[in-house]
Amino acid sequence: MSATFGDFNNDGKLDLAEINQGDNTIYVLFGTDSGIFSTEKTYMTGVYPRSMTSGDFNDDNLLDLAIANFNENTISLLLGNRNGGFEPERKHAIIGQPISITSSDFNHDNELDLAVAVYGDNIISVLLGNGDGTFGITTNYMTGRSPFFIISDDFNNDKNMDLAVVNVDEGSISVLLGNGNGSFQTPLKSDTGNFPYSIISGDFNHDQKQDLAVANQFDSNVGVLLGNGNGTFQKQVTYDTGEYPRSIISGDFNNDKNLDLVLTNQMDNSVSVLLGYDNGTFQNQLTFSTGKSPFVLTSDDFNNDKNLDLAVTNANENTVSILLGSGDGTFQTQMKYATDLAPQSILSNHFNNDKNPDLIVMNADANNINLILGTENGIFQAKTTYSVGRNPRVVISGDFNNDKQLDLVVINSKDNNIGVLIANGNGFFQFQMTYDTGNSPISITSGDFNSDTNLDLIVVNNIDNSFNILFGNGNGTFRTLMTYRTGNAPSCVTSGDLNNDKKLDLVVTNYNDNNIMVMLGNGDGTFLNPVVYETGNHPSYVILTDLNKDEMKDLVVTNQGSSTIMVFLGNENGTFLTCMRYVVGKQPISVVSDDFNYDSYIDLAVLNHGSNNIGILFGKGNTMFLPQITVEAGCIPISISAVDLNHDGKIDLAVTNSGSNQITLFQNACL
Repeated sequence: MSATFGDFNNDGKLDLAEINQGDNTIYVLFGTDSGIFSTEKTYMTGVYPRSMTSGDFNDDNLLDLAIANFNENTISLLLGNRNGGFEPERKHAIIGQPISITSSDFNHDNELDLAVAVYGDNIISVLLGNGDGTFGITTNYMTGRSPFFIISDDFNNDKNMDLAVVNVDEGSISVLLGNGNGSFQTPLKSDTGNFPYSIISGDFNHDQKQDLAVANQFDSNVGVLLGNGNGTFQKQVTYDTGEYPRSIISGDFNNDKNLDLVLTNQMDNSVSVLLGYDNGTFQNQLTFSTGKSPFVLTSDDFNNDKNLDLAVTNANENTVSILLGSGDGTFQTQMKYATDLAPQSILSNHFNNDKNPDLIVMNADANNINLILGTENGIFQAKTTYSVGRNPRVVISGDFNNDKQLDLVVINSKDNNIGVLIANGNGFFQFQMTYDTGNSPISITSGDFNSDTNLDLIVVNNIDNSFNILFGNGNGTFRTLMTYRTGNAPSCVTSGDLNNDKKLDLVVTNYNDNNIMVMLGNGDGTFLNPVVYETGNHPSYVILTDLNKDEMKDLVVTNQGSSTIMVFLGNENGTFLTCMRYVVGKQPISVVSDDFNYDSYIDLAVLNHGSNNIGILFGKGNTMFLPQITVEAGCIPISISAVDLNHDGKIDLAVTNSGSNQITLFQNACL
């Protein structure tokens, strides 16, 4: 989601244009004297618009919009007209998936040009403007791995515009110095924190040299890099923010003539304000509440009181929050404007004993789960809602009190606990009982790890680099929290008998170490030291399945950072051979397996988060797979489940889409 401000209808008041990725549109809200915005107008874009910039691209003294369409490999240009609206979009093709866009005059011809960060191809594309709303041939320049956010400024004081882009998969900034003729030099790199999400420039210490500030999402801080005036920068100095900062801006919010910083905190539903000193350092953060999952923000004086205000897009409730500034670095209570909640996980099973598969959907922003009971024809009834903890992320089912009814366990990631909901047997559940975990629990598995015939739980903690074991008592309660260390930023855990000794073993993905660890179980709730296997970039998910019919468990791992999956072939002693790597869609985050085409070979369905689709890889029976065929999912798919929804004997798929707050059901058409 992206937003930009400008006076689009030439009435002297600031208007707001905001991207809505869910329905491939932008909304324009027109400003008034009081800082309130009037009813929106909607304009079509390309598929999955990701970033936007404004400027006069055709020299008619009217503001236009340029929009990067991530899943269409195009730039949409919407030229402004005299009545405050925009003409139908024009499109310009881009090689690869454009994820961020900026505009400036790179060749001193007084016409606006475009620079686009292309995520999967590790390039920046530069399009020189002709001054009539069209652009010349694209020139590409290499960056670091996974360029994500791009800005332009003069970083070496030669009066030529330069480019700076953050590379999320290597924790760096690439600075490309401009030659003044529209071309750029080889990039200079500076280190950032973990997963730099966005970047801004400004003179934070009044030395007339441009500095940089970067939102380091996985470190929950902001890094400030003071400029040397030659295109290089000093080592970053970090300041704490809220959890998962995403967007960053600067401005003088307390009227002391020093630049301050404001960041959106995705997990805290807040913005952090860091007031600046005149030497390039900053005070500790002040926080102000926003809507759910604040994404992008921008600032201007919306109510003409000469104080800077804030506008924040809230991705998971589809609203914009306006926070009017008081002029001292504080802000008034937010006002919201609707634009059109965020399901994060889905689980299918039989919860009311009627032999029809039901669905449990977890809504991270609403702090609840929905029970959606199925019928025999694959149609589902109206939802029943149960409150859980804050920011629920994952839900699993199991019979935890031995009454032959399926119960639920939910990870409440922001409360650092799990919630256990015991079933009543009629499709309804009791209030949750909570048990503490480590910091930022992210994945969970169940099984009898100590051989007492009761189901136990293992929870992976992303920030603590650990997992916890909670032993089940057989009555729906749990005891004895044991802790084991993992690698860096564990993202997923699964369990199974890997060495055929009738004892449950574990596999954990370590997202930031680019590996998985296998821990063989002793059968008493303890585990042997881990054996580590290298994966692709940022392994996000792992499943166990028997791909070659040898009655031994094999592994399939999704590599979110390298857009691949890897297959590890299991041996009878619990060790694995790296077998094959397959290219899938962008940012694969989950995978399920089954025989989807009934040829007796295991197939895979990969959820490609960044491509908004499912990749189906049909198996050939020897751990080999055909290249993926894709099926469009909804907007920002986040979770996938495989189950026969309509009793036709074929395995269907269900996907939750956090961008459109919907579940998409795919009935199997094979055979």
